[in-house]
Amino acid sequence: MNQISDISAPLSATIRSLTLEHNEFTALEAIKLLSQLPNLERLSLRGNRIKNVRSLGETSDKIALFRFSQTLTFLDLSYNAINSWKVVNALPDIFPGLTSLRITSNPLFDQAVAPASVTKNWLMPKIPAFGQSRNGPIGRN
Repeated sequence: MNQISDISAPLSATIRSLTLEHNEFTALEAIKLLSQLPNLERLSLRGNRIKNVRSLGETSDKIALFRFSQTLTFLDLSYNAINSWKVVNALPDIFPGLTSLRITSNPLFDQAVAPASVTKNWLMPKIPAFGQSRNGPIGRN
């Protein structure tokens, strides 16, 4: 396991794919500096400790103060600590170009299925089916 818990220095704007797996991120806000990467297409945050959009202690009602480019179409949030549909429902605001999402093996799936009014089904028009991408089946690792 790495020990990165926050991105605090700018990265090259030419980055197209970034893997930050098995670190100590606890909120999506910790990676907000990556939203400045205009060419980023794929982001893997698999195996972190992401549970929230905002850092704990943040009291603002505004969910997303950052937004990724439309070029980011693939996001892997599998094997994190997401246990609320609030996080999932915030993803379209933070990642507006998202067409492929991996979110398996989060505590969210240990709960009863919430009604569509809670889950919002925002992914359904963009992604053919969970476990599928536009290029075919997504492997389960």
